[in-house]
Amino acid sequence: MKPTDFAYYLTNFLSKYLPGTAGLSPNTIMSYRDTFSLFLDFCSVQKKIKPEKFSLNYLNRKLVEDYLAWLEKTRKCIVSTRNVRLSAFHSFCRYLQMEFPDYIHPVQQIISIPMKKAWPSETWPARPERTWRPSAPIAKIATLLRIFNQSLSERNPRPGITPNGITISTPRNTNAEIFCVHVGRSDISDEYEA
Repeated sequence: MKPTDFAYYLTNFLSKYLPGTAGLSPNTIMSYRDTFSLFLDFCSVQKKIKPEKFSLNYLNRKLVEDYLAWLEKTRKCIVSTRNVRLSAFHSFCRYLQMEFPDYIHPVQQIISIPMKKAWPSETWPARPERTWRPSAPIAKIATLLRIFNQSLSERNPRPGITPNGITISTPRNTNAEIFCVHVGRSDISDEYEA
């Protein structure tokens, strides 16, 4: 059986262009490969086009849009997954423009398919909000500063450094995870972020 033009260009795209010319990572190449594997499965089951018969003549904007809709509705993929699959098509079509200029118009129509906006409800669940517990970090910092102050007073302190206690100030916004620690010194009065 003679390979189709689609098979020829897709093989060169995945095995030569992506790792060599484009220099993409193996994970990205596997993601692109999975995109086209799912696409050929979609064409076989939904459009009744066998993978061994699929040629570039079948590849058009309508078919790619149907594939993207199938991903979202049938396979329940979220918008970001759909956009990853579309970016694989965009990359393949940019490659086809250079390698097969006779097919440039249908390819440019596919490239013009926009990425879909992902709203917060359509993305993966966010990490639960982290609560700020001021007692634990401040207590640790205070303990470390007490040890520092004791070591300064026990040793021969350098001129200009007076271990005169510990001042810890918390930000007004209690949701913040950054707090400032002020160590009293006679020569400077800067605040240090911990």
